[in-house]
This record gives sequence, C-alpha cells and structure tokens, in this order.
Amino acid sequence: MRSDRQLLKYMLSLIQKLKQVKDFRKDQGKRHPLWIVLVVIILGTMLGYSGYRELGEFAKNNRHRLSQEFNIIPERVPSYSTIRRVMMGVEWQILLKMFNEWALEEYGQRDDINWLGMDGKSLKNTLKNPNDEQQNFIMFVSLFSQESGLVLHLKRIENKKGSEIEEGQAIIEDCSLQNKVFTGDALHCQKKTISLIAKSKNDYVITVKGNQKNLYQRIS
Repeated sequence: MRSDRQLLKYMLSLIQKLKQVKDFRKDQGKRHPLWIVLVVIILGTMLGYSGYRELGEFAKNNRHRLSQEFNIIPERVPSYSTIRRVMMGVEWQILLKMFNEWALEEYGQRDDINWLGMDGKSLKNTLKNPNDEQQNFIMFVSLFSQESGLVLHLKRIENKKGSEIEEGQAIIEDCSLQNKVFTGDALHCQKKTISLIAKSKNDYVITVKGNQKNLYQRIS
C-alpha cells in the first residue's frame, strides 16, 4: 500500500509532465491552464466518469475540493464545453508520450514491479460490426505490472496500419527496462520479440500454440 505522501509525489510529478503539453487554445477567453483541465479529466476518469457531460458533472460536483487543491474559483471550474474542447483538440500523441515517460520514471524501477504483461485491447466504440474481422478499429497495446496493475507503457494503433506484435516489440525497445519478466499470449511468441527481450537483459514467459507449429510439437 502506497502512503499518501507517495501518492502526492506521483501526482505532483504527473502535473509537471502535463505542464509540458502545448496549449492549442487561443489566449482570449481562456480561464484555466491546459494542465488543470487535463488533471480534472484524469481524476474524473479514474473515478469512473466517462464522456464530456459526465466529466463536466464531476468538475461541478467537486468544485469546492478542486478549488482548494488547484486555486480555482469554485464557480469557474472547467465546464462541460471546456472539457469537450480540450479532449477534442489536445494532441493525443504528445499526451501519450508524456504519460509513458512519467510512468516509466515513477514506476519502472520499483522493487515490487517484476512481472510485466504485454496485451492489446480494442476500443469497443471504434468497432462498427463485431462480426467483421476485416474492419478497421483502434486498439491500445499496453505493458502493465501484474503485481500492482499499474500501466507502464501504452501504444495506440489502428489495426490496418499496424499490429499488436510490432507494437509489443516497440514497447520492449522503448522501455529500456532490465531484470524483469515479460509475459504474453501466443501472439507474442515470435523470434524477434524473444530476441529483443533477451538482448534487453530480461526474461520471458510466453504461451506457445499452433502459430509456432515446430516449437509447439517439440515441447508438447
């Protein structure tokens, strides 16, 4: 269990990263720095609020606490329209890069994080027909700690422009972690993936199935 002091440290370091995200909005009429709006979105999402209106309600319902923590006038917490404009306009590539840097800096060397799972999940609302295997959709490939549930790295792809295998390999190279155990399903049982894990001085536990017939026959 992490102490309140440690959680505060993580939050403050995340805010410092968010302050580096370029504000795309014009100065005229701007009430809040971009990082404050992003923090409100993150806090609301962590508490189960989703969508512009729900996040707007979260900000409104918690306006007094937000005003205390971030020096915001209670009547001027980020509104639904502000949250919507930020979520539609912020460059997600930069935000994702900031998150990956922050997560690795804060969690990558923790002693209680040793087993790291690689897995891809599609975003449900990007699927038009669940029975159409050829359609294009968006998915995230993540590297997460199986002990703590913390995500250390994320990659966003469209399935027609990339693959979970390639993004998993890119994650191994990007993370520069050592002395960890990478795990994955049979999709990640690839020579290049195994080679990258070994070269980075890590170990692996990966499922073997029929996609690697010779290997499967030798060990079964």
